[in-house]
Amino acid sequence: MGQAKLRKQEIAMLKSGKIVRHITKWSWFNDIVDQNTIELESNNPDAMPPGGDSYNDEKLRLVGRYVWFTTEKHARCAGADSDLYFTFDRDELQLESWVDICASFTDPAAKKMAYYLNKAAVMMGDDPRKWYVSRTAVSLDKCLNKNEFPDMRDLATKIDERFQQQCRKQNGVVYI
Repeated sequence: MGQAKLRKQEIAMLKSGKIVRHITKWSWFNDIVDQNTIELESNNPDAMPPGGDSYNDEKLRLVGRYVWFTTEKHARCAGADSDLYFTFDRDELQLESWVDICASFTDPAAKKMAYYLNKAAVMMGDDPRKWYVSRTAVSLDKCLNKNEFPDMRDLATKIDERFQQQCRKQNGVVYI
């Protein structure tokens, strides 16, 4: 079966809600594949700004740390690249609905934080009702699109090279 036909099937399965994607940033894709694990958010100290991020720390304290998934093709609010993703069977991972998690918050500050996170996501074009989370790291052993990893690795590398070139052109600084 050709790649285009496989992609069409995957999109149809996404729409059914049975298949979920963890969409990631180009800078993290290769590390996730190399580790064979998607870690909980903010588990990578290299991904955090120097000195920490007080907003992110407060968000994590109030609503928790998760591995995020969506039944949509994009994850706009995450600033992720929709071409770099990991596909899973939602039932096999035993994920929880983000809406259910939000409904379980009893702390008013947690409810308020979840409300603003969801509102910001909707403003960016995402639908929090289509989000699912895992409270633990997720192994790629159950990933359904492993056959696409080589092409995705190439894409992540190309994006990184373009980013580095742009940074050098703008200010002579290279970001890692």
